[in-house]
Amino acid sequence: MPAKIYALSNSHAELRLAAAQALANHGDRAALPVLIDLLESDSLQVRNQANAILRAATGERFGFAAYATADQRLEKVNQWRTWYA
Repeated sequence: MPAKIYALSNSHAELRLAAAQALANHGDRAALPVLIDLLESDSLQVRNQANAILRAATGERFGFAAYATADQRLEKVNQWRTWYA
């Protein structure tokens, strides 16, 4: 398994984010569900970066705000998940 793919399942959000960004930069859609999951990270920075990468990779925008409340973020995360499915 390539290291980037393996890193997508790492327990550290920052490492998953870096791996997902590298894959997304090469057009690999395997990064998308990981990025969507990272929108629920405890880290504001990780949430913000995951959102930016998703928007750049897909051209989609669902009004996700990394600083919003958990309930508000969950609504937007679910929109991303529905879109991806």
